[in-house]
Amino acid sequence: MSEEEKYQPSLSTLELINNLNTNDMRNELTAINHFQAMVQEQLTENQDYGIIQGTNKPTLLKPGAEKILMIMGVQSKYEIVDKIEDYQKGYFDYTVQAKLLKNGMLLTEGLGSANTNEKKFQRKIKNSSGEKEVDPNSGFDMKNTVLKMAKKRAQIDATLTIASLSNIFTQDLDELKDFSDREKSETMTIEIAENTKITFGKHKGETLSQVMKSDQSYIRWLSDNARQADLKQASKMLLNPPADENGEKLATKDQVIELSDLGKTYAESHGIVDAKKTTIDLIKMADSDWLGDLTKISDSTYRQAKKYIQDLMASEHVPSDPFAGDTDTIEIDEQD
Repeated sequence: MSEEEKYQPSLSTLELINNLNTNDMRNELTAINHFQAMVQEQLTENQDYGIIQGTNKPTLLKPGAEKILMIMGVQSKYEIVDKIEDYQKGYFDYTVQAKLLKNGMLLTEGLGSANTNEKKFQRKIKNSSGEKEVDPNSGFDMKNTVLKMAKKRAQIDATLTIASLSNIFTQDLDELKDFSDREKSETMTIEIAENTKITFGKHKGETLSQVMKSDQSYIRWLSDNARQADLKQASKMLLNPPADENGEKLATKDQVIELSDLGKTYAESHGIVDAKKTTIDLIKMADSDWLGDLTKISDSTYRQAKKYIQDLMASEHVPSDPFAGDTDTIEIDEQD
């Protein structure tokens, strides 16, 4: 028993009802009904909420929850209240608490959880026998996505409570499965975009990264016409990669790999053991402003470095080891 329950006098349901002012209650219920009607008028189907065939109530989506909170003038704060981060098994589980406040006063709270064992977050690969199994690395790739999903679910849970909208909208996670594409597109990264597989048409079974090399016009077609929200978003992201801190378009993962392969070829042809350091040094020689992070190479740096390395390899006057005496070491994280 909590301290509050221990020291509060007991109150029966009938006594609680008798203490209510029925006129005030009637006015409050009328106000709630008017607010609910106004909210329904302001929200847009398939953007703020989705209607799943065969269900009684529409499902509130993140854009709709944000719009409702804006209408009410409410601020939101989020806190991770429980988590499991198993880096050995690649399992991540988060529970996030959303707090809704107005003028610093706490109005209500909501909870949301997500973990990497959910089917939508598991990437399948073929094993040596040709059978599909869960990629053991998919949990690591989806760690941040799962955290964002828990936050979003907490936000929707709190919004349904504060706006008294549970009788209008639902947050049934089973019903949300038809909106998984929307969720994927909201948390899309360039790595996920590159590895997104096409499940239909002439490029069925290929990743967008593979098709980008052979048939870029098809990627453009997908960016305009794909019915799957995540496929459409991934195609657009490949055609217009995210920018770095300076607003420059970043090189794709395949372009970074291409530079790494060029650096490795150069190193091997000159008997240099550390191919990774060779690649980094070659890129820095091509672009002195580059900071040495292989995960953050701008498109312009990629093009400069590619031309520089190719020209260097074609030259007849290439020194056997242009980095002799260079004792600098650069610590970087490998790009996934």
